[in-house]
Amino acid sequence: MQDIGGLRAILDTSEEVYELLALYKKSKSKHLMFSLDDYIKEPKKDGYRSIHLIYKVKTTPSLFLEMQFRSQLQHIWATGVEVFGTLKNSSFKSGQGNQRWLEFFSLLSSVFAKKEGQPVLKQHRELTEFELVNLLKNIIKELQVIDNLNVYTAVYKIFSKNTAKGRKGHYSLILLNSRENTTSLKTYSANQFDIAAKAYLDLERQHFNDKQINIVLVNTGDIKKLEESYPNYFMDTKILVRNLSQIMLLDSNSVRLGP
Repeated sequence: MQDIGGLRAILDTSEEVYELLALYKKSKSKHLMFSLDDYIKEPKKDGYRSIHLIYKVKTTPSLFLEMQFRSQLQHIWATGVEVFGTLKNSSFKSGQGNQRWLEFFSLLSSVFAKKEGQPVLKQHRELTEFELVNLLKNIIKELQVIDNLNVYTAVYKIFSKNTAKGRKGHYSLILLNSRENTTSLKTYSANQFDIAAKAYLDLERQHFNDKQINIVLVNTGDIKKLEESYPNYFMDTKILVRNLSQIMLLDSNSVRLGP
């Protein structure tokens, strides 16, 4: 079976998600509700949470339409998985890629679930809120998740600005100086990867001990995919950074996540 289209509703809270679901369950429709999967009460192993409805549309031949209902927290989690997967060339949503990043997303999902009063992942059910939050805070620090989000947002802005001016290149080498609040950009064609990689390594060695300098070499095709797939990238990233920052500021001695 293949669905022919998809609709997504993003609500403020998971309570509103269930209110919307109840309306659809009660509604009288000529179309058949073919299946219902509740990935909020029974989240996927990786941390994905949402409600999936598939309707069998009354046509000849029969066609299918999928609907997804998510809360805002569930949406920014899913967007984070997609965005980091795109930028790191990993299919995190398929369970592939760096295991520490996969662990970060699973912990974040459980912390978000706690905030919404929903079930955490099975592997986290024996953890206290104190233990859950501390594990997440440690992995945020280890992977420099907030820094990564801020760097990629800056890269995205720089890329979009220069593309708008007609500046093109297959690879972009970007140096972000947090101390002076400056950026520099150099682009390379598709057949200049070796040159771009050498320039990247030279800059990395030059600024190895400077925590205020970030050097990023990106395939502009990945940024293009990001731009096409996630037009609300900036808004979603801002919300995600705000939530991660709030988690990092939690007092470990008085953790309280519930609504």
